[in-house]
Amino acid sequence: MIIGILATLLMPNYRGSVMRAQGADVATRVEAINLAIKEYEADHDTIPTGTGPVGSPPAWLTPYLTKNHFAGPAGVTWQYAKASTTEPPTLLIAAGAGNEAPILLSAAAALQTRASVISGGMSLLVTLE
Repeated sequence: MIIGILATLLMPNYRGSVMRAQGADVATRVEAINLAIKEYEADHDTIPTGTGPVGSPPAWLTPYLTKNHFAGPAGVTWQYAKASTTEPPTLLIAAGAGNEAPILLSAAAALQTRASVISGGMSLLVTLE
């Protein structure tokens, strides 16, 4: 009975810790993608416009990434977009059908002013520098 009570008390804290850790993972992936884009821009003096495929990096960016930072955590999708040569590139990070919204809210807190929460926390629009 004591174990059951302790589990009941600790479970919400554990779940919150997991969400914060996954949010930090999203923020770290955003920073890695941002760094890869800066490296590409340093090599080519420009960043291509257009929209990348959902869930994977644009082909031109792949050589600059150490791994596929567009995959993870589970249930969260990523998409790169750059509307024009004068606009900064953005990432649209969307929660799936599960309960990933707290992950995105935690990531938004870590990314601060660069991230805009949209759709009630179901999506995150991140402006890359």
